[in-house]
Amino acid sequence: MITDVVVAILDREALASVLPAVHTHGFGHVARVLTVERGALRSQLKRMGVPAEGAPASIDDATTLLVLSAAARSSNAAGLLVRAAAAPVWIVSRNGEWRAFDDAVTFVSPAPAITPSPTPGVPGLHDAPFTSPPATDSRS
Repeated sequence: MITDVVVAILDREALASVLPAVHTHGFGHVARVLTVERGALRSQLKRMGVPAEGAPASIDDATTLLVLSAAARSSNAAGLLVRAAAAPVWIVSRNGEWRAFDDAVTFVSPAPAITPSPTPGVPGLHDAPFTSPPATDSRS
């Protein structure tokens, strides 16, 4: 495994609703469905290069996993899965750390409104043209 991956436990019914969302948001080409019919899920994860030694025990009880190799977009992919009702969802780092992802991580409070500040003028740009003071008659 070179980059972070997202792993989610799903059941077959949830898979039918989650996969369209995955494809719609541009993660279809990096998605892989793992099922127990093809062998032990931990072994399949290891063959993919995902460090499965530190995986939670719930992986052993699962029947279907969805794995997204989303690299820098792992947080976005995990947030998508949570919003699509997949649970639990983890982001697995290349050093073997399995971090649970939930919607508390997904949603950030909105930024404060930006109020435009008056634009400072450029000195001399719109100033009145320079006029010399009226000449005084020094003969008097």
